[in-house]
Amino acid sequence: MSNTAKRQPSIVGGILKFFGFVALSIVVIIVGFYCYLKFALGIDLIDIKKKIDLINLKTEESQIVTNPYQESDAAEAFTLIFNNEDIYKDNGEGYVFDKTAFSAGSLVADVTLTDKQFASLINVYMNNLFNGEGAEEFAKSIKLKQIKFTNLKVEAETTKVDISAIAMLDFAEIKKDFNAEDNFIAGILSNLIPDSIYINCNFKVIIDNANPKNIEVENNYVLINQLTKE
Repeated sequence: MSNTAKRQPSIVGGILKFFGFVALSIVVIIVGFYCYLKFALGIDLIDIKKKIDLINLKTEESQIVTNPYQESDAAEAFTLIFNNEDIYKDNGEGYVFDKTAFSAGSLVADVTLTDKQFASLINVYMNNLFNGEGAEEFAKSIKLKQIKFTNLKVEAETTKVDISAIAMLDFAEIKKDFNAEDNFIAGILSNLIPDSIYINCNFKVIIDNANPKNIEVENNYVLINQLTKE
């Protein structure tokens, strides 16, 4: 008999080959899917992941919001705008608008507000609007942090001013809901979503001096957190 008898394939070797084939197939599928998204649809998953990591970088509010307002700014704005002090009341949690106390005669004709007073007034209006529409949870997740006026130019025919509005979006409740799902996909989404982000919208407002109701708005750019325009 020959000493070179044919060996029977081992079970372990077959299992290793099987798992190797499965791993190779998964790699091919992933690479193929990535190439399809990038070259066919123009979606680069690696670039998206880098951008998500940038958005998730820890940010300090004091470095973004450089012109914050106080609750007292809202009280001052209401006093300047309305003759009737009962129109906006502080219920212990914030100012609430009383429609029944409002009338056209309540408005003061000419009012000059600072950017802090204007920002606090808009924030109160937004909260009242969302709460009135039954969107209390949404009202808690978005807050106007700052409005800043710069580059004011009063010319012969127009008045121009650059406005920067910063709002904070709080995703704490959304992430809490994802974590409550206790599944793989929800866990991935929870890790991708930052706790909060700051959105800075910059635009130019052009007012026709002959007709102040004629206003044009030009969008300049939008920034997220402390990232650059690029």
